[in-house]
Amino acid sequence: MADPSNLQQFHFVLVHGAGHGAWCWYRLRTLLEASGHKVSAIDLKSSGIDPTNFDAVFTFQEYNEPLITFMSSLPSDEKFPEKVRVAVYIAANMMKNGYGFTKTTAKNFKSLHLADFLKSLIGTIGDILKWEIVIGSDLLPGIIVKPESQRLTYYHMSPVEEKAKQQLHFVLVHGAGHGGWCWYKIRTLLEASGHKVTCLDLKCSGIDPTDFNSVFTFAQYNEPLTNFMSSIPPGQKVILVGHSAGGLTITDVVHKFAEKIHLAVYVAAVMLKHGYSISKDEDAKDTCLNIAHDVLRALAVMLVLDVMPMPLDQKNKAEHDQQIHGELRSGADDYEYIYGLGPDQPPTGVLVKPELRRKDYVLASMLLRPAPARALRDVWFDGGAAVETVPRVFVRTLHDQLMAQEEQDYMIEKWPPSQVFATKSDHSPFLSTPDALFRILIEVATPFICD
Repeated sequence: MADPSNLQQFHFVLVHGAGHGAWCWYRLRTLLEASGHKVSAIDLKSSGIDPTNFDAVFTFQEYNEPLITFMSSLPSDEKFPEKVRVAVYIAANMMKNGYGFTKTTAKNFKSLHLADFLKSLIGTIGDILKWEIVIGSDLLPGIIVKPESQRLTYYHMSPVEEKAKQQLHFVLVHGAGHGGWCWYKIRTLLEASGHKVTCLDLKCSGIDPTDFNSVFTFAQYNEPLTNFMSSIPPGQKVILVGHSAGGLTITDVVHKFAEKIHLAVYVAAVMLKHGYSISKDEDAKDTCLNIAHDVLRALAVMLVLDVMPMPLDQKNKAEHDQQIHGELRSGADDYEYIYGLGPDQPPTGVLVKPELRRKDYVLASMLLRPAPARALRDVWFDGGAAVETVPRVFVRTLHDQLMAQEEQDYMIEKWPPSQVFATKSDHSPFLSTPDALFRILIEVATPFICD
C-alpha cells in the first residue's frame, strides 16, 4: 500500500449546490485533509454563513462572486482556467453555455406566472411540487426544497415518520459563535424518539444574516428566542436546553415566560440568576472573572476596556491587549477580538482562535461566526420570583478546556439547580458525546411526558 506522504498533494476547491453552503463538504474535507491535500470550501453569495440576503442577489455573477474572487487570488501557478487540472461534476448541472431566457421572456417577466418561471428555472433539477417559493423584498423570488421533501430529495432518506403523539417539545439554544446547526446530532436522536425539536439561530448566528457589528444589546441578540417563546400558545410548554453563553439566553426567557417552560437544562452553560451588569452591580467585574468561560473571559476584557483608552495603531493595540490579558486569566489569550467599528472603539466581536477549535470537527470550523461582544457585555435580568418555579438541570463537562471545573462549581453553588449530571466530554458534548447527552435529556424530560 502506498505511503500517503509520498503521494502528490493537490488543492481541492469544493463548491456547494443551491441552498447549501461550504459546510456540506465537512466529511469529504476531513478525509482529503487527512490525506495531506489542501482543501478550500467556499460559501457563495447568500449561502452558508454568507450574510447576504437572497433577495439582494440579482445576477449569477453576484452569486458566484466569492468563487471568482477566490480563484483570482490564487498564486500564479494556480491561476484559472488554464491551471484547473480537472472539473468534477457530482450530480451537478453540466451545461457548456449555461441557460438563459430570451429577450422576449425577460421583457414579459412581470407577467410570467411565478410557478411557471420557477419551473423553467429549475429545469431538470426535479419536480416543481417539491420546491417552496420564498418571496423576498420587492416580490423577488427565492426557491428552497420543501422541508418535508428535503430528506428524500437531497439525501435519499425516508421522511421522519409522524408519531401518534409527539411527546415533548425541546428548544435547543446554541452558544456564542455557534448556530442551530450545532445540535444536529441531538436533534436527530430526539426526533427519532418521537419528540418535537426546534433549533433557533440567534441574531448574527448560524445562517441569520445580521451583521454582528450591528448587534449592540442582549435584547437584540436574543430576539429570535423571545419571539419564538411569545408565539407558543397558552397551555403549551417546552423544555429549554442552552449551551455555553446560551445559558444566559434561556435564563432571560425563563424570567419572561416561566409559565411556558417545563424545564431549563444548562449544558456547560452560564447559569446566573440575574446575569451581570456593571451599571447594576459594582462586583460584576469580579463575578465575570470568577466564572470566566468562553464568552465571559472575553466579557472581562470588555469591562477593562471601559476604563482604559483604546489604541490607535496596531503596535499599541498589541501592547494594550497584552496588558489587559495580564490582568485576567490565561484563557483570554484563547480569543480573537474584532474591531468592527474601528480601532478607536471597543471590540464588536469575539471568536475562539482557530488553533483551539477541535481539529476533528471540520463542520464547526466552517460554520463558527464572531459573537456580538457588545451585546454580551451587559446582561441583566430583572425578573421576579417566577424564575424559581421552573426546575433547572446543570450538565457538567468533565474534560472542558474552556469552562473550568471550579467555574462550573461556582455557578452550581451560587444558584443550585434541581439536578446535576456529568459527562466525560469537552465543552461541546452535543458533538463529542451526543449519546451521553441524549440519555441525560431523556432522563430529565421523562417526568413531563403525559400519558
